[in-house]
Amino acid sequence: ATPMVDPSSDLDFVEDAAELRLGPEFDDAQCMFLNEVASFLDLKAKDKLSASSESRANTMAASVIAKTKAYCERFQAVNSMLEKQVGCNILRKQLQRPLDSGTNIGRGLKSFQVASLVNLQPDNAEEAKAIIPSLADFDDDDVEHFLRVARESQGQ
Repeated sequence: ATPMVDPSSDLDFVEDAAELRLGPEFDDAQCMFLNEVASFLDLKAKDKLSASSESRANTMAASVIAKTKAYCERFQAVNSMLEKQVGCNILRKQLQRPLDSGTNIGRGLKSFQVASLVNLQPDNAEEAKAIIPSLADFDDDDVEHFLRVARESQGQ
């Protein structure tokens, strides 16, 4: 955890992803899936090409964009841009929807947990909880439910 001072209080604020304390700038932020990041980077790459400046900064930015896009595409499951956007929105809503059974009735995943679960694609509840510590509050059956929803939406 990285200590950070919260400007709205005199107390020290400690970021901790395991506790979903990501900082005030992320309170209302929507976390992105890798295929959304890839689509965004496509637009940025086109902007860079249209500017067509050969400065060192633009060349470096283009390189970073290309490498990040390649990383994102490595994990993408859906190909069509429209399918990706519609699918991402539906999946996000399904995973954030409050559970109607189990020990966590009324709780759904937070945006950070949804993006982490979809982007990291863990195989089972144990692995999911190991790489996304904030899922520890959910029992294994609930985490397996979230994993099933994510897999079904991605056609796996």
